[in-house]
Amino acid sequence: MARKTQTKPPKGAKPRRKVKPGRLNLFLWLAFLAALTLLLVIVVRRNTRTTAGTATDAAAGQLMFNLSDHQADKLWAIGTEKLLEKKGDTLSLLSLDGQQREVLFQDYDNPQVISANGRILIYELSGYRYNVIDATQSLYGGTTDAPIAGGALSAQGACALILDTDASKGQVSVYNASGDKLFDWLAQDSTLSGYPIKLAFSPDGETLDVALYNTESNEPKSFINRFDLSQEQLGQRLAQFQPDGSGPIGGLAYLNDDFMAAANDHQLFKISNAQIQNWLSLGTIYSLTSVNGQVLLIASATVGEQASAYILDATADSLPETALALGDQPSVPQVSDDLAAVSSGQMVWLISQGKLDHAQAYDLKSEVTSFDLDSQGRILCVTEDAVRLIKP
Repeated sequence: MARKTQTKPPKGAKPRRKVKPGRLNLFLWLAFLAALTLLLVIVVRRNTRTTAGTATDAAAGQLMFNLSDHQADKLWAIGTEKLLEKKGDTLSLLSLDGQQREVLFQDYDNPQVISANGRILIYELSGYRYNVIDATQSLYGGTTDAPIAGGALSAQGACALILDTDASKGQVSVYNASGDKLFDWLAQDSTLSGYPIKLAFSPDGETLDVALYNTESNEPKSFINRFDLSQEQLGQRLAQFQPDGSGPIGGLAYLNDDFMAAANDHQLFKISNAQIQNWLSLGTIYSLTSVNGQVLLIASATVGEQASAYILDATADSLPETALALGDQPSVPQVSDDLAAVSSGQMVWLISQGKLDHAQAYDLKSEVTSFDLDSQGRILCVTEDAVRLIKP
C-alpha cells in the first residue's frame, strides 16, 4: 500500500492555519454588525436635533411664600413685582410675600389673563367686563355691549377684544393704551369673512391681524385680515390672506416688519410681500411667539412626538437642528424685550436673544401654573405649592 507523501513547508515560513467554516461565518457576522451599527449612528446623528438648555440645581429660585393660604390656579404673576389673586369673586393685587392684598375689582366672573411687558389684560370669558392693569394699579377698562370671546394685548398697552354679537359673525373692538376706543369692526356674512378667533398686534403696535374661520362653504376655510392702527388709515383693512387647508388659524407671530408667521394645528405659513405661502408641515403646533425679530415655535416635529421649542427666522426652510425639548405640557411663552421664558410641567426655561443653545433650565420640583418675566431675566413662578422668584 502506497504511503502519502507530506510536503514540509520551507524553512522560515510559518505553517498556514486552517480556518474552520463556523469561525469564518462568525467573523463575517461580527463585521456585518459593526458596519450596521456605524450606519445607524450616522443616520441617527443626521436626523436627531441637538437638545439645548443647561440645567440648574433642584432648589431653583428664591422662595417668596408657600401656598398654604392661597390657591395656585387663582394666582397670576404680573411681571416680577406683584401677583393677581382671585378669592371668591374678588380680584386683588398681592405682594410677593403673600401678606399685603389690595382689592382691585369685585364680582369678576371667570377671568381670563393675558400678559405683555409687565401689564395684563383681564376679561370675563362670555361676560362683559375687561381691564388692563400693571403691578400697581388698574390702567383702564370698562364693559362691552356683547359677551367677550377673546382678546389680545400689545407691547405698548393697547388691547383688542373679540365680541360675540348677535348682528354679525363677531365684532373686534380695539382700544389704545389710554383706554380710548379706536374702532369696531364687524365680521359680516360673506364668503371672504368668518368668525374672529385669534388676534395679534404687530411688535410696533401699528397693525392688528385678525384670524377668521369661515364655516359657510362646503369646505371650511380661514382668512387673516390686517388692519391699520395709525391715525392716517385707522381701522382700514390693509390686506387679506387665505391660508391653504381648512383648519382654523390659532397662531400668529411677527418675524420682522416684512415677515409674519401663521399656523393651524399642523401647517405653518409665511406671510411676506402681501402673499401667503406654505412654510412647514409639522406634527402638532402649540404656539407661535415673536421674540428678538424671530419666531419662537412650540411644536412637535411629527405626530406623536413630544413638544420642543424652535427659533425660526425668515430664511429657514426646515426645522433648525437646535431644539429645546419641552415634554408634553408646554406653556405659551412670555416675552420681555429680547428674553423669553417657557414652562412645561415642573420646568422653566429662560431663552436669551433667541439662542436656544444657551437656554437656562430651572427645575422647580412642583407643577408650574403661572409665570412671568422682566427685562433683567428674572422669572416670577407660581407652582402648586409655592411662589418663587428666579434670578439668573
